[in-house]
Amino acid sequence: RSRSAAGLAIGLIAIGIGLNTAVFTVLDRMVLRKIAVPEPDRLIHFNGYSGGLREPVPYTILERLRERRDLFAGVSGWIDEIVPVEVGGETTPTVMVRVDGDFYRVTGAHPHMGRLLSREDSGPVAVISDQFWKGRLGGDPHVLGRTVRTGKTVLTIVGVMPKEFSGMIANVSSDVAVPLDAFKVSRLEPVARLQPGVTLERARAQIQAMWPRLVAETVPPKYSTSEWTADVGPTVKVESASHGQFLWRAEYEQPLVLLLGMATLVLLIVCANLAGLLLARGVSRQKEMAIRMALGASRKRLVWQLLLESLLLASIGGAVSVLVARWGSALGASFLPMGNVPFDYGINPRALGFAAGLSFFTALAFGLMPAVLTTRIGVIEAIKGGPGSRGSGDGIRRSLLVVQVALSVFLVAG
Repeated sequence: RSRSAAGLAIGLIAIGIGLNTAVFTVLDRMVLRKIAVPEPDRLIHFNGYSGGLREPVPYTILERLRERRDLFAGVSGWIDEIVPVEVGGETTPTVMVRVDGDFYRVTGAHPHMGRLLSREDSGPVAVISDQFWKGRLGGDPHVLGRTVRTGKTVLTIVGVMPKEFSGMIANVSSDVAVPLDAFKVSRLEPVARLQPGVTLERARAQIQAMWPRLVAETVPPKYSTSEWTADVGPTVKVESASHGQFLWRAEYEQPLVLLLGMATLVLLIVCANLAGLLLARGVSRQKEMAIRMALGASRKRLVWQLLLESLLLASIGGAVSVLVARWGSALGASFLPMGNVPFDYGINPRALGFAAGLSFFTALAFGLMPAVLTTRIGVIEAIKGGPGSRGSGDGIRRSLLVVQVALSVFLVAG
């Protein structure tokens, strides 16, 4: 019923939880989340390195690596590009990925509707993402057989991927997948599935040992060996593909973790602020608590009542925080070097679960101490209107104020 206090509490909670959820959403998308395929830890990707630059791998090298059945259950590749795709007369830049025929077998992905691309596909057919299906095609249940256009090529849709699988790029959705043979490509981003029992370290050692020979065996007629080596890369870097590919992961992982720590400090400041607010309101509620005790309520029951009030405030604030988080993640994504790539910053179930869990712990953080102190009263003195508290909490409120100022200065300095 205290609308001003409740509104202030909900607003502060929404900001604190919303900031944390926004940072977690970006961190989860870029660093934490594994791609939704069976046994993602058995997937690896590798690239040649020339002059410190990462290079796609020639298809001829991938074909030779397929022969290593002792290491790989399958080797495939893909290449992505931003292309204009027309749907119903409207053209929009779209992430198109061109996949080798074994791509879906190697990754282990399964379709939501229709079928996936295979080695038999070489014509203008396409598999689309769930995001493209719902966003550009309105979730049409009869989408199989519909066509989209890129340039002069008309693509017939033969499958739709599930929402959980957005491709091998960790930070964006690969909206349209087409067969490699339909578009002539000589170099790919590799993905390989290791045989059971083969570790990443063993695969890395084997590929690095084979790399000079693989490069030497695949020199095209118009290249010299030195030119081809410099072009493909004299060295190779092998990494786990369980989290998908993200070029800036190593650069942004630690800053994002640091940013999440700063958002946590903001939430701690919010909790200290709300605890002080509830302690101040607790003084005015001592007579109410005393009457409840006189009518037979136990102190434990009153503490639960006050905790439930805090949980209600935190739940409403947590719900509002989803809006703050969506705005914050979009703002954060705009600072990343994505160019014109449509970064997927939507609030997913993992982020919602994070916000819900944070709401619960926030309610405990700011509600438990005021609930305990507010119910430490002398019943008769409080009912008479005297100083019924056995511990007014003035010292604690002053300490909370000191904590808020200290955390704020630390946050700004950081």
